[in-house]
Amino acid sequence: MCFETFQQTLEEQLPELAFDVIIRFDENQKMLHDLDNGALDLILTPQIGQHVFKFHAYSVILGLVIG
Repeated sequence: MCFETFQQTLEEQLPELAFDVIIRFDENQKMLHDLDNGALDLILTPQIGQHVFKFHAYSVILGLVIG
């Protein structure tokens, strides 16, 4: 997930959460590895890998090319 997408979809909801959120933007494979090892509790990624994790879509982005 790029920083701009995060800002548009999730950033405004962070103050409403009852817990602290530590945000890290990194490579997908490294974050999946850290999630698997317990170093991360949640990752947001546009990629679906070959893992036993459950993937849930939280947002849909529609891009239009006008020319």
